Amino acid sequence: MSTRILLIDDDKAYAAKLSADALKAGFEIIAENNLESGITRLRSGRRITAVILDGRCPLKASGNQPATLSFVTHALQQIRELEDEYNRAIPFCINTDTPAEFAEEYEGIARVFRKDTEHEALFAHLRDLIKALPETTVREEFGEALTKFSSRFDDETTELIIDALLALESADKATIIKNLGVLRLLLESLIDEVCQEKLHRPIEAYMHGEGSRTRRMLDDMKQHVIPIEMYDSAVQIYRICSRYGTHADPVAPGAIVLSPTRYTYQRLVYGLLELIEYLLA
Repeated sequence: MSTRILLIDDDKAYAAKLSADALKAGFEIIAENNLESGITRLRSGRRITAVILDGRCPLKASGNQPATLSFVTHALQQIRELEDEYNRAIPFCINTDTPAEFAEEYEGIARVFRKDTEHEALFAHLRDLIKALPETTVREEFGEALTKFSSRFDDETTELIIDALLALESADKATIIKNLGVLRLLLESLIDEVCQEKLHRPIEAYMHGEGSRTRRMLDDMKQHVIPIEMYDSAVQIYRICSRYGTHADPVAPGAIVLSPTRYTYQRLVYGLLELIEYLLA
């Protein structure tokens, strides 16, 4: 799968030329001709990993907006806001016909490249920035499981599991609690996905009845589809994530209740990865 890069440039012919060079370098260019559309595209999904900014470009999608020199300033401001909002780094650079206009002002902030003549250096720079991203490390470390998962689920769901993996070392209670809810959602999605294939029954057959459909599917999978130890792990994921995620799982009055730590969270994440490896083999 090639790495996606957003290009914001109002020169359609040049965008096509850069896209062709990008493919040779292992990148896929997604092009927009104004800042408004570019930021909307960037907000829509994590699969866009980096951004290439023209030196001048329209700010708005509507009408015949002129290209403006303040474009880069506005673009960097909105990229920074997205980084804060989504808690992730978004590598970027400037690619222009007139690099001298931008080099001094953006020194130490963004590398500036000359159009047409520095494509190889531009892609090498972005490759280095992308390689340093935490998400890249996660994709490399858990590549096999993520490849299996992404082949069966959409980008949005795949982003959820990447977020869960990025939180593996977090000791922050709020982060752990939030991601426990994500783990339950991922487990439900996984079991729904393999229901027909493994149990030879449609999901609809489990929609009505006592208890949750996921628990009933897991009960039917026990020993016949998955080993008993893996079943126990799946039920534990479901119970803990329900109790501390978005669903209630009541306990008896006076019972000792687990306070999840990062080790609890890590155990559940690795249990989910084991299920993904086994069920999507």
